Amino acid sequence: MHEKLQATACALLLAVGPTVLPAGEVAAAESFAAADACECLGRYRFVGGEGQRAAVLRAVDEVVDDMSFLVRGIARARLRRATAIAQTMAISRDGTRVTVTIDGRSYATPRDGEVVEVVTATGDEVRLTHRHRGPQLDQRFQGDDGGRTNVYRCEGDQLVLDVVIDSPRLPREIRYSLTYARS
Repeated sequence: MHEKLQATACALLLAVGPTVLPAGEVAAAESFAAADACECLGRYRFVGGEGQRAAVLRAVDEVVDDMSFLVRGIARARLRRATAIAQTMAISRDGTRVTVTIDGRSYATPRDGEVVEVVTATGDEVRLTHRHRGPQLDQRFQGDDGGRTNVYRCEGDQLVLDVVIDSPRLPREIRYSLTYARS
């Protein structure tokens, strides 16, 4: 019985890497028709402070508290690693690629919305897409058992990052927002 619970906990942890948009939502060519409208190109640094740091920890704890006590510790540790707050961001594009750089780690995809395989900062192999919706950029990391969506949107000189982490192994999605200023 203990081995079965341990295997379930490990599967949960592997499932909760960065998230990617569902395949049905990756409208490749159409999503990049508005790519030139993206206002969020540039370099940014985290300015959300202790309030946003605490909100991320709270979001993780609220989801973990709804899980079986047998997997809470492992799930909490894995989710805290997956929700580490990046200190720097950069969004760029050229004629063929969109690149988001998070704490020096670059994630690039073709501008036509093609799905690419990447390895995340947590070591998970996932599928990645970037998609523009008007002035915002959606970045989706999708693993076999869950994913993460980062929505980048500009508000004046600030970049707001809305994060959703989803997995069928979680009782509900983890949601939080972070604020970055141009650097």
